[in-house]
Amino acid sequence: MLARPIRLAIPAVVLLLCAWLVPAPLLAQATEAQQPKAPQAVRQPVEAQPETPVPAGTPVSVTHTGDDPVGLRLAFMLKERLGRSPLFTLSSKEEKKVELRLATRVEFPGRAHLASIYAMTWVFSDGPATLAYALAQDVGLVEAGTVAEEAEALAARTDKIVSQYGYLFE
Repeated sequence: MLARPIRLAIPAVVLLLCAWLVPAPLLAQATEAQQPKAPQAVRQPVEAQPETPVPAGTPVSVTHTGDDPVGLRLAFMLKERLGRSPLFTLSSKEEKKVELRLATRVEFPGRAHLASIYAMTWVFSDGPATLAYALAQDVGLVEAGTVAEEAEALAARTDKIVSQYGYLFE
């Protein structure tokens, strides 16, 4: 006898579930149709922004006088170091720049390949029509085995001088 009420209850439960589940999507569609739709934002294509140019380093130039082998290597390595640095731009143009004037001589005439003495002067130049300003000077001895270290030290000193006199470029 219990089987009959269960048989009748199963279709009733299925019918109740169907009635409960089916109208939900239909009811949602009906409520969406009744509500005014908010205007959707139209997506504009994003234009590619031009890349902002990376500010160039401080313009510098290196002028060397002397024909001694160690001094020539020092001048070359100093130019190479300044050219690789993002802090500096090697420039031969007539513009505002720091000129590094390097003069070298053989330490002893009989030992030209061992060492050189040098004098370095840092000068601010505003162009050929104006008088250049001496910013700093240095003298030193460079040996054949320490040319790279000396060039690095002179580049670091150049950075210090440029930061000290940076207002001249404004």
